[in-house]
Amino acid sequence: GQPEFQEALHAFADAGKGIVLLHAATWSHPWKGYNDRFVAGRTPSHGKGEFEVTITDTSHAVTAAVPASFKITDENYRIKIPDRSKVHICAENAPDGHPEANPSVWVVKDPKTRIVCITLGHATDAHDHPAFKALLINAVKWVAGR
Repeated sequence: GQPEFQEALHAFADAGKGIVLLHAATWSHPWKGYNDRFVAGRTPSHGKGEFEVTITDTSHAVTAAVPASFKITDENYRIKIPDRSKVHICAENAPDGHPEANPSVWVVKDPKTRIVCITLGHATDAHDHPAFKALLINAVKWVAGR
């Protein structure tokens, strides 16, 4: 959270280098401009356990070869995205004590770079899941322009 890190992250993005933000990187951080630019929102809370993830855009490169829905044991992040026009949602978590689904994979529409946010990925149960691995690999390749 140091100012040097924050400046370097913005410079990295301004140079067109892609960014994948995983799990806690989508949390609510106090860094100036971080959540607005890189996440387009913030995660104030989460549940935990097994839940279903549904791919809402099966044609995006980030979701290629990922099952249309899958169950995963993880923290279920309750992300808040105030302006949905700033993002393209690729997957959602089943509701977790709330009336609506929570975005779990999305692209932030940044004018200078490619940014993918993935709320999944707390621990080994999630890291070992084939669908999580596919999403992460796809996201890294897509932000790199491959």
